[in-house]
This record gives sequence, C-alpha cells and structure tokens, in this order.
Amino acid sequence: MPTHEEIMGFVSRFLTRWVQTVDDIWVAIYRLLLDYNYGVPRITDSNRLRTGSRGEKIWRERAKQLEDGLAAAMKCKTSEAAKQLDVFMRQLYPPGMQRMNPVGIAFACAIVYLIQRFSLGGRNYGWKMEAKIGVDVFPNLTGFRRKSVDIVALR
Repeated sequence: MPTHEEIMGFVSRFLTRWVQTVDDIWVAIYRLLLDYNYGVPRITDSNRLRTGSRGEKIWRERAKQLEDGLAAAMKCKTSEAAKQLDVFMRQLYPPGMQRMNPVGIAFACAIVYLIQRFSLGGRNYGWKMEAKIGVDVFPNLTGFRRKSVDIVALR
C-alpha cells in the first residue's frame, strides 16, 4: 500500500497538472477522487442513488446534473466522464479496495497542497497529516475521543 509520502506526491503531481487557476480546483478534485455507484457519480450515500423511491430519484437527478457539468468542464461526452474520474484509486490501489481511508488521506493532501499553492499565508505554516493527539500535537490533551487529526497547521 502507498505511504503518506507517496500519496502526497501523487496528489501534488496530479493537481500540478490539472489546476492552473483556482477555477480548476473543483474539477481536479472530482477527477482525482469521485467514483460512480449505480451508474452515476457518488455524491451521497450509495443507497440514495439506487433507482426507486422519490428521495432516491432526487439524488440520482442531482448526480446526473453534476455528471453533465463535469463532462462540460472536462470537454468530453457525458458517457465518457466516468473514465476520467476516480484517478487516485484506479492508479494507486487494486480494484475492490476499501476506499474511504485512502480517499480521506488524498483529500487532506489535496487541501494542504492547494492552500500552500494558492495562499500566501499557507507557506508560512508547517503541516502535519494525521497527527496523533497527545503525541504529535496537543500534548496536554488526554482522553480525547479521536486519536489523530487529519490536518494540522503549525506556526
């Protein structure tokens, strides 16, 4: 499995390629991390995207609208959009791999990369990913329900 450093390297290279201005960020994040379920982009819990009840119909319509917008932004046919998404999991992990932890790590890496790139103040901080509470950060905090923090900015 990829290390945090390998994930950060992959995410940084990907975003360097696909993000030229802040307007490109939303498409690049979806390209990197968004997958499909029940034939539509997974923008909510998978069970809400199944065909069936009224609530599911609304979520499927929203997912199709996003798919149309992404296809337009990526300059491809709607039917080809899925092939250009979920790049992170398709390139770094075997099919069927549980995705929530890796995608969460990649998302945190993307946030840090984008803050450092587009925020003048972002370069004035050190960053820790998945810092252990009581060990790496917040040494006096004990008995906290979480074991780590996704992103910490240190000054």
